[in-house]
Amino acid sequence: MRKVALTCAFCGSEFVHEALHAGRFPRYCVTACRKAANRHSASLSKRNSYAKRRAEGMPAKKSGKTHPCTSCGARMDKKNTSAQSPKCRKCRKAERIRPCVECGREFEAPVHNRDQARCEKHRQPNAKRWPTARDRISAKTHARRAKLRGIESEPYSLNLVAERDGNACGICGQEVDVTLSGLHREGPNIDHRLPLARGGDDTFSNVQLAHRRCNLSKGVS
Repeated sequence: MRKVALTCAFCGSEFVHEALHAGRFPRYCVTACRKAANRHSASLSKRNSYAKRRAEGMPAKKSGKTHPCTSCGARMDKKNTSAQSPKCRKCRKAERIRPCVECGREFEAPVHNRDQARCEKHRQPNAKRWPTARDRISAKTHARRAKLRGIESEPYSLNLVAERDGNACGICGQEVDVTLSGLHREGPNIDHRLPLARGGDDTFSNVQLAHRRCNLSKGVS
């Protein structure tokens, strides 16, 4: 066994290697230097590859074979294309945006139904009737209370009431933030103009949008 003085290729420190036989000597003093050198080399190689691809006008990250979009000419890879269309994702999305034949408002047609001609509001008139779990639970509660009192009841949702009232509270007249929780003090609640306890019906014409604090201030629902 002979001792050989070497210099680490990464940190530059000198170390002594005990050679059992003639052969290839280690380049690094410890395992940590070897791993750090490998990471540094991989990082340099990746940066050089990204710079070369950007100079050629291609995406920075390579993901399979690249080819130009048939609509805008941008270079794209497998992540930006599909087997059904040689166009990029941005161009395919632009093709699905069209005006509604009923109201003229532009909307994005779903991927599974690219020929859809009506927006969601006019394609399914009752789509907003049960938009959230909160509305389904509220509708069941209102129907149960109306059945116990023997009064008229019909289904409605918070979104429909808010759209009809213009997001304005029917009690104080201020704007209601419908994105808040119904348990929030300033959150949206459905208030009965004529309370059910006083003979009012649970119908769309007898309800209004209100803040939770305003609804609770009435004291009777």
